[in-house]
Amino acid sequence: MAASLPRRVYIISPTGKAEDAEQYRAGGLHPVHLGDSLNQGRYRIVHKLGFGSFSTVWLARDTAKARFVSLKIARADFNPHSNELSVLHHLARRDVQDQGSEFVMTLLDDFTIQGPNGSHQCLVTQVAGRRLGRPAGVNHTCLGPARLLASQLFQGVRYLHSCNVGHGDLYTGNILMQLDSFDAWSEDDIYACLGHPVKEGLFRKDGKPLENCAPAYTVHPADLSLLEARFLLSKVLIIDFGQAYFHDNPPSFTTSPSQFSSPENLFRQGVCPSSDIWALGCNIFEISAGYTLFKALFLPRQDVMRDMVAMLGKLPTRFWEAWEERLQYFDEDGKAFGEVGTMIPTIPYPLFDRIRDMAFLYPADGRHLDTTLREATTKLQTNELIQMHDFLAKVFVLDPDSRITVEGALAHPFLASMTF
Repeated sequence: MAASLPRRVYIISPTGKAEDAEQYRAGGLHPVHLGDSLNQGRYRIVHKLGFGSFSTVWLARDTAKARFVSLKIARADFNPHSNELSVLHHLARRDVQDQGSEFVMTLLDDFTIQGPNGSHQCLVTQVAGRRLGRPAGVNHTCLGPARLLASQLFQGVRYLHSCNVGHGDLYTGNILMQLDSFDAWSEDDIYACLGHPVKEGLFRKDGKPLENCAPAYTVHPADLSLLEARFLLSKVLIIDFGQAYFHDNPPSFTTSPSQFSSPENLFRQGVCPSSDIWALGCNIFEISAGYTLFKALFLPRQDVMRDMVAMLGKLPTRFWEAWEERLQYFDEDGKAFGEVGTMIPTIPYPLFDRIRDMAFLYPADGRHLDTTLREATTKLQTNELIQMHDFLAKVFVLDPDSRITVEGALAHPFLASMTF
């Protein structure tokens, strides 16, 4: 008989806008209240920035340096094998004059707090804005804003690689847009802009009083759009080094989303600096097109593998033979089976066609063009699209050793003319 799931202690939130209260237990999240002071009173909690599976993130006032910071408080049972803190310390000792360093998160402080649920690692970094997305004004006739951000991403990754660090989890959720300083604001100014934090009371299902392992309330993350309207910069910031590694000790794989994972990562055959290049290519396509390059609908890992074959053809032997499920979709020559039962067949869809279709799915004038006309198009419509295709064709190479290097990417015409 399968083991039963642990019984819930807390009433489920009706909004879903805060972390799951069941994480407030031994080994879990640290209970935080607005106005709390941490690290001997230096950091005062002002608002909430977000939450994830392993942490909560808060807007705090650094009273020692009169600035606002992002304060990430990890679960007590956070992965002990994570290199995040050692990587951030390593980067903090490196040359900050390197141009690419301005696009990489800076560790301002770190400390540990002891609470009712255990010992929690706390990381202090700069405050950033929204996650990476398609810049305003980008379409197939104007990729300039997307190319600018792409150049910044490669500058940031060039810096990381020069420090012998691989990121391992480069997807749009780990790339934010930078904010200009608003340190001169008071906490009242923050609330006037963002509104006061929304609190959601926490209640036990059995009606008993809360224990000290849980906060009296959870807090909804702030909507930073009003702050961004005043302070948003056209600069990226690479964050979250929870899956980062040093080049001399790479993992066999990371748990980055399948749509941004290189084939060597998907097949768990050892990530490398080139794996970051593949991930950046996926990000660049998304911010240029407005949608992801690889589709993950029902079985993300399998769906992305199939879509890789649709775009690039049969995978190299070391990947192909490691893919046990391949014969559900393809014969041994890599030819897709027709429709079987409810399974949708894999249809070849080369990179050229995907870039061509950017213009037809989201044309500059807003009109969707006829499918027949689209399929009859054999040339890309602008020099930018031609350069983009040539660039990404060098990025999306199945053999990681043959992929374009970060230096080669920055020298490519698609990025070389971008200045910031």
